[in-house]
Amino acid sequence: MEEQKIKPDPCRKPASSVSVNSHDASLGYIELNPAAHRSMTMLPPTVYGSNLASLFVAFLTISVATLVSNKKFLQKLKTIINAFKSRQQLDELVAANNEKYDNLPRVSGIFIHPIKSLRAVSLSETKFDEHGLKADRRLMIVRPIPRSASSHSAEENKATHRFFTQRQSPSLATIEASEPVEIAASGGDGGRDGVKKLIIKLSSSLLPNDDHVMINVHPDFTSKLPIRYQAGLWSDTVEVADLGDEAAAFVAKITSRDDELYKDVRVVVILKSTVRAVNELYCPDAARVGMLANLPQGGLTDGFPVSFCCGISSLDFVASIIMFYFPHFVFSISDYNVFIFRYW
Repeated sequence: MEEQKIKPDPCRKPASSVSVNSHDASLGYIELNPAAHRSMTMLPPTVYGSNLASLFVAFLTISVATLVSNKKFLQKLKTIINAFKSRQQLDELVAANNEKYDNLPRVSGIFIHPIKSLRAVSLSETKFDEHGLKADRRLMIVRPIPRSASSHSAEENKATHRFFTQRQSPSLATIEASEPVEIAASGGDGGRDGVKKLIIKLSSSLLPNDDHVMINVHPDFTSKLPIRYQAGLWSDTVEVADLGDEAAAFVAKITSRDDELYKDVRVVVILKSTVRAVNELYCPDAARVGMLANLPQGGLTDGFPVSFCCGISSLDFVASIIMFYFPHFVFSISDYNVFIFRYW
C-alpha cells in the first residue's frame, strides 16, 4: 500500500514526520511512530489491569466527591442513619417494657373507613399495603371547585375538585360503606376469564333498605376509569378517578338534605399509582419505610395512614374527642402504660 508523509499540526509542538498507511492520513497529526505503537500493544495484561483499576478508583473518587458535595444526598444519608437508629431504640424500648410490665396495651378495636368520612367498619384483623391499612379511605367524596374569573395562575387552577366530609354535610354519618368483598364477575363482565370485582355496598339509615348501590373498586377496573380529577385534600392535590353517576346520585340523595347545593357531589377513588406521602415534619424517623427511609403513604386520610386512641378512665374525655377523628386502633391500657404512648 502506498505510503505518504503526514505534516505536523502547526498548532502543536513540531515532531519528526512518521510513515503511516494512507488510510490513517485523516487523523491529521500522529505523535507515536508505528514501532512505539506496536510496543505499547504488546504490554503485559497486568499493566492493562492496573490501568483499569486506577481508572475505576478515579471514577469512584470523583463520584463520591460529587455526592458528598450534594446537600440533598447528605440530607438523605442523614435521614437513613437516623431512621436506622430510631428503629433500634424503639425495639429496645418495647423489649424493656415487655419485661417490666405484665399489663401491656391490648388492641380492643380495629376500624376502617372504606369511604372517607362515612361510617366506620369494625374488623377483627387487618393488613397493610402501600397506602396504609388495606381498604381504608381509598375512596372519598368531592365537589367541583368553582372557577372564578380572577383565577389565572396554574397553582390556583391545579385542583379541579375539593374533598367533602361530615364537616360540611353531617348527614354523611348515616351512610354505611361495607368492607370490600371480592366476587367473580359474571356473564358479559368477563367472569369466564377469571376477572373479579371488588364490591363496596352503600346504604343509609335515611333511605329504604332496598335503596342501595354497589361500587366496583377493583384496581384493574379503577385504573381504566376515563374521568380523572385533581382533588384538593388539605394542602395536597391528588389524582383520583370518578366512579360514575350511580354512586354519585346515591350520595347526593343524602347530602342534598343538608343543602341543595350539595347535589353536585362525586365519589372518587385514589389510583394505585398515586403517591401521597405524609408530611415529613410530623413523621418520626422510626416510621420511615424501607432501607432508604422513605416517607410512608397516607392514602386519602387527613394526614397519616394509621391513628390510635386509648380507652382508659383517666383519658375518657380525651378519647371521646379523638374518636371524632376516626382512629384506626383503639387500645385498652392501664394508667401505668400511658408513658409508652409518648414515644409513638
